[in-house]
Amino acid sequence: MGKTKKKRQNLMFVPAAANVLQIDRDASDRSFKETQSLGSLTEMGLIVDRKVSMSRSGQGFHETIVLSKKLPIMERIALAAALGDDPVRVVLNWTRARAGDPHPILFLEKNK
Repeated sequence: MGKTKKKRQNLMFVPAAANVLQIDRDASDRSFKETQSLGSLTEMGLIVDRKVSMSRSGQGFHETIVLSKKLPIMERIALAAALGDDPVRVVLNWTRARAGDPHPILFLEKNK
């Protein structure tokens, strides 16, 4: 997982490593449970680990999925979108990736 963390007003940026998907889900999102797609990726051996935590707003969940191999940034953005990542977040991640941002996928979390 990406270990680079930057403090900002008691918050930190947690970027995704090249083998990590970060998915932001609404609390009301019914696809939060294991989906057929997640099951298929697990069966193919692509998913090594999966962690879910409450988002800093308390209104949803942050899901971190560790993959068995590194994937190109646009593939990770597409996979996260297919697995239910927040649509606005997907567009922002894509925009940052196209602009050459070194960390286009990240969570902003409370500093612990």
